[in-house]
This record gives sequence, structure tokens and C-alpha cells, in this order.
Amino acid sequence: MRGRDLFLLAAFALGLRVFAIWAVPLAAQAERIECAPDEAGHFWVANEWANGRTPTWPASSWTIKGSFPPVQYAAQAATVALTRFGVDPEWSYRFPIQVGAVRGYPMARLGSALLGVATVLLLAWAASVWSGSSAAGLSVGLMAALYPQLIFIGAYSNGDAMTVFAGAIVVLGLARWVRRGEGDHGLVLIGVGAALVLMGKPTGFGILPATGVWLLWAWWSGRFGAAAFARATLVGLAVCGPLLVWNAWRNGGDPLGLWLYGDYVGTAYEARVWDVIPNAALTFLWLFPSSAFGVFGNVDLPLPTPLLALALLFLVVGLLLASSVLRTAEPAARRGAAWLVTSVVITVLLTIWNAWFIDFQPQGRYALLCFLLLTATALWGPAASGSPRFGRAWPVAYLIFLALCAGWTEWILFTHPCV
Repeated sequence: MRGRDLFLLAAFALGLRVFAIWAVPLAAQAERIECAPDEAGHFWVANEWANGRTPTWPASSWTIKGSFPPVQYAAQAATVALTRFGVDPEWSYRFPIQVGAVRGYPMARLGSALLGVATVLLLAWAASVWSGSSAAGLSVGLMAALYPQLIFIGAYSNGDAMTVFAGAIVVLGLARWVRRGEGDHGLVLIGVGAALVLMGKPTGFGILPATGVWLLWAWWSGRFGAAAFARATLVGLAVCGPLLVWNAWRNGGDPLGLWLYGDYVGTAYEARVWDVIPNAALTFLWLFPSSAFGVFGNVDLPLPTPLLALALLFLVVGLLLASSVLRTAEPAARRGAAWLVTSVVITVLLTIWNAWFIDFQPQGRYALLCFLLLTATALWGPAASGSPRFGRAWPVAYLIFLALCAGWTEWILFTHPCV
């Protein structure tokens, strides 16, 4: 892809997210801010890191998020730290705040927006490399820029933005590795991405098993040597090892903060488990896929049902058309499809396990990277399944629909202020 295309794509994606940052205010009367899921805790932790303080739970933090690896909040901490140098424009506050402790929240959100823009560019680059087509890269980039839920997680302080970004690095690494023959070249980027995934939310771990199996198969097949694999592994360990060791030290032996999270759920927080929720299975089946696309806030602010239904129709039809060409596709494409299907299944199973045995949270954003990859496949995959005219018309129609949904998303966020 040309540098000019990437710049315009980044500017477009950032504009959508900046408007959403402004449109979603904090609750003006309270320090516990819940216009977006758990933003109070996310912002507080990012603000602590930005001011050189180390939040820990429960010793010096009211939120369990203080125990997670700080990489999840590095971008938000970096942007909110700019307020110490006077970068805190008044226009970014849609409503006047009345609690001084939340001063700077729009700048913290900017970190999520920048991660979102980076994710858009990574997916565009990966699609271009994988397909050998700049048009495919641009269309997938536009899809990611317009994808409603990706806009939303780029508009408030959260840990999902970094998790999806890290997964996108793995995707780009795999695309470059495959197109270079699944050999020695490209393994280091996969190692870096996998290390960042490990420091993100566990909802992102679903892509790691299939990635590991693919790499092991390539090694067993003699496509690359042990030295190349060791080099990628060492680079990955250099990225995540020191921080995870430090996090284990401050958490009493818990590098990811997950044991502490278990204590939190069991003691400090009363989990809404499935056995006390009527029709839990049906609720999950509806909210999980719909909130992966266009349900915002605390899964209580949806796009209109016809748009959600049409999004599902586009996705299913696109995937069916794309899968119809797998029999004649090159072996690398079939391996890529197997990697995607396996990653989706594992991620969905992780989400189900979390909902049934830890806390009933049917949040589709927990599987957002998988849904983005499925949508990319449904957008561009059908190009090879029909006539050239259809191959050009399908992605255009899909992107027009996504543009409608993105505009509607901005309108919903603007017209439903949490005040």
C-alpha cells in the first residue's frame, strides 16, 4: 500500500474516534464513571501510571485493574501524561466536569484511539501482504476504520484496545511469514506480537494455540530451523519477560494478575453467574455476536435491530462465498483458514467459560479481533467466488453498509450522554 493511502486511512480512522471521544462524556456528578464499561477503573489505573505511581490491588487500589500488566494501559498513560504539560483542550470536554479527579479523561481516551488507528493500519497492511493487492488492503483498512465496536473501544479508556492491537501484530506477522514461504523470515514479528498478547487481557489468548501449532508444523516440516525459532522466542521473551517478572514480584507471584482477579470475583465482587440469570443461554446467544458489532455501553445501547440483522447477513453470506473457493485455494490459504477457524472456536469457548464459571459477561468485544478477521474475510474473500463485476460490487456494498453503521454509531453515542 502507498504511504499516502495509509496516511489518509489513519486520518479518517482517527477522526471517527476523536468525535466518539468527545461524544461520550463522563458522568458529570460522580467520580465512578460508567458511560463505557468499567471506565472508572481503567482511567484511574492509567492516571496512576501517568503520574509515576504503581497501583496494586487491594493495597493501594480500589480497582482490580491495578494488578494487570501495565502494558494494557501504557498508551492511555502516555497520552494522559501530556496534561502535565498543558495539553488538555477545553473543547474535548463536552460537559463541564465537577469532580477534579477525572480531569484529563479525554486525553487518556486518546491513547485508546491511537491504538485503534494502529490496529486499522496493521490489518490493512496484513490484508495487502496476504492478498498481494493494495485494493484488498485499503478495503480491509476501511472496514476496520468503520467497524462500530472498534470505534467504540477506541473512544474510552480500556484494556481491550491494546489487546486487539497486539493480536493485529500477530496477524501481520503471520501474513508476512506466509508470503515469505513460512521459513526463517518474519518469525520475530510474530514473537513480538505474541509477547504483547500475553501482556494483554486473557480474552486475546485465543489466537496463540493455533499460532503455536502452525509454527510447530512448519518447523517439523523443515521450513525453518531451530535457530530462527529460538531467535523469535528470545525476542518475545525480551519484550514480555522483564515486565511479567516485575508484575509477579509486585503481585506476590501473579504475573498476569489473574489469581488476584479470581480473589476479587470471589470476595470483593459478587459475580452475576448464569444460575441467577433467566434465559442465560439465549441472552448469551443474542448479546455476544451483536455486541461484537454494534452494542455499546454496558451492553445496553444497541444499533437498530435491522442493522444488526443485516450485519449478520453480510457476514454469513460473505463467509459462505469465501469458503466456497477454499477447495481450489493454495495450501497456505487453507492453513490460514484453519488458523482463523481454530482461533475463533478457542476464543468463543474462552468467553463461554468466563460467562458460565466466572462472571456472566457476554461481551462480543472480548472476541473483537476474531470478528474483525471474519469480517475482513467476508468482505474480500467473495471477490474470487463470482464474476469480476460481483467481486467489485460486493466489497463496495459492504463498505457502504459499514459507513452507515459507523455514522449511526456516532449519532447514538452523541444522543445518549451518560449524565
